[in-house]
Parts: sequence; C-alpha cells; structure tokens
Amino acid sequence: MATNTEKIEQLIPKVIKLETLLEEKADRLGHEISLLREDFRRVQQLCDTHVQKLAALEERCKSLETGATRNWQVWLALLAAGIALLVSFLKK
Repeated sequence: MATNTEKIEQLIPKVIKLETLLEEKADRLGHEISLLREDFRRVQQLCDTHVQKLAALEERCKSLETGATRNWQVWLALLAAGIALLVSFLKK
C-alpha cells in the first residue's frame, strides 16, 4: 500500500499537466473574448449607422408625405377651378 507521500508524488505530474492545459485554455478563451469584443464593437457601430440612416429615411418619408398631400390639394383645387370655369361657360 502506497503512503500518502507517494500518492502525492504520483499526482504532482498530473496536476502540473492539468495546470498547463488550463493555462493554455485560459489563453485561448482570452483571445476568443477579445475577438468577440471586436465583433461586438463592429456590429454596434453598424447598428448605430443603420439607426442614423433609418432616422434620416423617416424624416424624408414625412416630408414626402407632406409634399404628396400638398400636391393632391393643388390638383384638387385646379380641378375644382376648372369645373367651376366649365360650369360658368356652359351657363352663358
């Protein structure tokens, strides 16, 4: 039967190997985290850009809707004036 000291001495190489593997894994994970942070920053910048473009498009859409409403009002006023002129000529 092995003594506690012998068991500990047998486990030391395994512990050292596991420590090395864990350090390598921690380094890889740290690198992956930095890559993910860079990706997140790029996506965040892209989202900010799209939010700005969307706001500009919404403003343009509002102005186009206002212009379209005014154009219809002008055409309706001209049509009414034309009908009024036609009626006045036909009454004479």
